[in-house]
Amino acid sequence: PLAVLFDLDNTLVDRVASLRVFSKCLVDHMRVNLNLISLDKVQSIVTSADGGGYRAKDDVFKDIIGQIPWIEVPTISILNLFYRQRFPDCTVAKAGLFEMLNWFRTRGFRTRHDNQWQDSHANG
Repeated sequence: PLAVLFDLDNTLVDRVASLRVFSKCLVDHMRVNLNLISLDKVQSIVTSADGGGYRAKDDVFKDIIGQIPWIEVPTISILNLFYRQRFPDCTVAKAGLFEMLNWFRTRGFRTRHDNQWQDSHANG
């Protein structure tokens, strides 16, 4: 085959695990702006608001803003910027992802990870 296409909706990335990591990052960053709320509760709010990745981000952020007890309520723009800056680093790979990508590489397929092409001659 000339190409292999992947559906990235929870196929290569463990979305729920990634949202849990992102939620911890959000709590750590905004701790001084949060009234008492547990990390588990924030993770639940963020995961529920996300809707499996199928909701518009503005709607997700509106839900998060409305359900978390803030001392000073952030704007949608602030949460959007924070998400765009931090979520990529919070991404958790699906179990078996790297083994699968290596399987393709060993058969001569080129893969793309972290904005860099890799082929069977690359290290990683």
